Amino acid sequence: VSEFAKYAGSYRGNRRSYTTWEKLLALAGDFEVSVSPAGGVVIPTLPGKFQRLVPTAVEGVFQSVDDPDAVIAFREDDNGNVTHVFLSPIVAHEKLGVLASGKTHQIVLGIALVVFVWVVFGSIKRAKRILALPKGEKSARLSVFFACLLNVVFVVVLVSAVAAGINTLIFTGLPGATFVLSIPVLAAAFSVWSLIQLPGVWSKNFWAFWPRVRYTIIVLLLVLFAVILNYWNVLGPWYAS
Repeated sequence: VSEFAKYAGSYRGNRRSYTTWEKLLALAGDFEVSVSPAGGVVIPTLPGKFQRLVPTAVEGVFQSVDDPDAVIAFREDDNGNVTHVFLSPIVAHEKLGVLASGKTHQIVLGIALVVFVWVVFGSIKRAKRILALPKGEKSARLSVFFACLLNVVFVVVLVSAVAAGINTLIFTGLPGATFVLSIPVLAAAFSVWSLIQLPGVWSKNFWAFWPRVRYTIIVLLLVLFAVILNYWNVLGPWYAS
């Protein structure tokens, strides 16, 4: 079974946008290849359906055990590392590293959004107390609050815009793209400001140990969120078209 391990992983189709926000449409479209305990590899066909393929006499070429006409081929580089899988002669999928996997990004984005919502509601609930804090502490709290709030607003607005329908997206583009993609820029600016204040939060002992740890985790999530948004071309109106 281990001989097939090099083929396992996430793959992404190369027929996608690379320069505009439309790259985001591939976030949930990664193609997963796994190793079969019975030998060979397993690929998804329909939702909830899978197909096992076994190697042929040709290196890197696999054939379905159920349909002899179903064949896929893997490409390797000069070092023997698998780089692509071909589901047909004209459709190639590039192999991804763990950090580039759409599944990894979805998990990070999901966790971050839950934390951001928690921060927003918690901050609103404690607004009077936060506004009464000394200048440095208040600035640290407010920068994180606005960064989280803008990220949550961005996701809500983006989902609402995408909900306009696939035909609208294809023929007229993302509704209000310039405005929508400007929101995470403001969020990123507040995130950077939060990051700049992080050393002071620790050196000046603003709060007890665990509140400082929570603040650090939130700031790191904000930075990761911005990095992932930029990876998917939705951090800035310059990706609108």
